[in-house]
Formats: sequence, structure tokens, C-alpha cells
Amino acid sequence: TKPDMRDLGVQEYHQRILELGQKAIAELPTAEREFGGYAFNIRESSLPRAKQLIRDFCTELMREIETAPGEGGETYQLGVQFFGLTQKSKKKEANK
Repeated sequence: TKPDMRDLGVQEYHQRILELGQKAIAELPTAEREFGGYAFNIRESSLPRAKQLIRDFCTELMREIETAPGEGGETYQLGVQFFGLTQKSKKKEANK
């Protein structure tokens, strides 16, 4: 999808993928999946750069390991979530 696009269909897709991820945690052996999570602080001004780095990583990963149709043995789903955990103060929100 286009970067930063807000669409109900896209939201439903991501919700379904998250459900599949929950199922994979319970049902797939660790040798067949990779899950990780990191919480860290960033400056608000770094958000666009962080998002671009994530997009670049996904593009590069696919460029390096994706096979042509019919050549790969398995189809894998890569899901990346990056969102703020802290609540912005009401004063800050009022100024926007």
C-alpha cells in the first residue's frame, strides 16, 4: 500500500495478519518463525526517518531472499509494527 495511507480495507488486512501472527506463536516451532519486539525512545523529529528505514529494510529483505513464483517452497508473512507507546500530553495535542 501507499505509505501513510489510511484505508479501512488496509486496516482490516493488518488486523487479520496480526491474528495470524498470534496463531503462529502458539502453533509454529521456533525454527519456522521469528518474533521480536523492541521499545525505545526517539525524538518526534526522527519519526519520518525511522519509517523510511523500516520501509528500506523490507524492500532490501525481499530483494535479497524472495524467489520467483513456483521456485520457493513456502510463503512467509513479514509484519512490522512501529507506533508510539507513550501518551502525548493534552497540552501538546491542543497545540496541534
